[in-house]
Amino acid sequence: ISPQSVNGGEQNHLIVQNNAGCADTALFSLQVNLSPSLGNDTALALCAPAVVNLTTFFAAAGLQTSWTLNGTPFNNPALANASGLYRLIAVTTEGCADTGFVSLTLYP
Repeated sequence: ISPQSVNGGEQNHLIVQNNAGCADTALFSLQVNLSPSLGNDTALALCAPAVVNLTTFFAAAGLQTSWTLNGTPFNNPALANASGLYRLIAVTTEGCADTGFVSLTLYP
């Protein structure tokens, strides 16, 4: 089996041999964790004083989430009321992550 085709959940053997013919074998298995899929990024243009619930745009239930607005932590994604680029990072318990963006423009 080539290293490029190792699958998760199987027990694999790694055999290493040097130029003198000395060899050693290691057994290992991989666990493949799926990354979350938040869905499509979104762009909105609304009239102020609109308030947008950003949590409705992505499927992030059961994931650890953090939001930013233009790179600054944003703690209340249910009450977005400023123009800018909102970013959601959602992480599974295994550490796999996905990122989603909402570009919000509020016109007077």
